[in-house]
Amino acid sequence: MRIVNDDEMTKKIILIAEMYYVHGMSQEEISKRMKMSRPWVSKLLKRAEEIGVVRIEVNSPLSGCVELEDKIKAQYNIENVFVIKSTNAGSMASVGHAAGNYLSSHIQNGDVVGISWGLSVSTAVDYVTPMQVDDVTVVPLVGGAGSKLECQSNVIANNLR
Repeated sequence: MRIVNDDEMTKKIILIAEMYYVHGMSQEEISKRMKMSRPWVSKLLKRAEEIGVVRIEVNSPLSGCVELEDKIKAQYNIENVFVIKSTNAGSMASVGHAAGNYLSSHIQNGDVVGISWGLSVSTAVDYVTPMQVDDVTVVPLVGGAGSKLECQSNVIANNLR
């Protein structure tokens, strides 16, 4: 067995990161070329991220202002805060899309999801990505409130199911 020093390992991590992110090779292709297992390639790619060789950034129009989010979290001791950048014309759609993405990523098997009423909640539900989750119960939290049918909790809850 050959002992690899830190410099050799860092060079290997950089090479694998370049093969994957710059040259578009698959983890399977890298594993064959480097004569290592695909799970090991995956671990080295994760390590590249941990040591700062790779920085992954999602460049989305829904991305908020991280500095402002951090300030709000600290000031009010809140775990999750999302500040959405948008123009006035697309504000409701931007907020709905961000809220729908958040809900989509957090619903798990066996959850009970309570739905309130209003245009923002209705818009968020419109942007929820259908996913395969089992035994999720969706319940309206209030009766039919509001003058627009599509903004009433019963209708919104039914749309989420």
